Amino acid sequence: MTHPFLRSAIAALIAGLSVPLAAHLGLTRAMGAHPWWDTQIAWIGLALGLLLSVLASRLPARFAIPGLALATGLALWLAMTGQARFAASFASDEVAGRLWYFGWIAVATCAVALLALSAMTIIRR
Repeated sequence: MTHPFLRSAIAALIAGLSVPLAAHLGLTRAMGAHPWWDTQIAWIGLALGLLLSVLASRLPARFAIPGLALATGLALWLAMTGQARFAASFASDEVAGRLWYFGWIAVATCAVALLALSAMTIIRR
C-alpha cells in the first residue's frame, strides 16, 4: 500500500498530463491557440498547474474546485479576446498578442489545476 500523499500526487500528475495530451491531439489549436505554441502552452501550464493545485489543495474542495473552474473560464475568455483583438489589428497590437499567449498559458494552468485537484479530492475519499 502506498502512502496517501504519493497516491494523491500520482493521481494529480496523471490527471494533469491530460492537458498536454489534448494539446498534442490538436484540441488547443482547434479552440484558438496559435499553431506555433499550442503544445508549448500546455507544458508550461502543466508545471504551473500542478503547483497551483498543491496550493489550492489547502482550501476546502467545495470552494477550490468551483473557483478553478471559474478561473479556467475567465482565462479562456481573456485568451479569445486577445486573439480577436490581435487578428483585428492585423497582428500589430502587441498587448493583444501577449494577452492571447499568456491567456492560453492561464487556461492550461487552470485546467491542469482543476483536473489535478479533482483527482486528488477523489483519491483522498
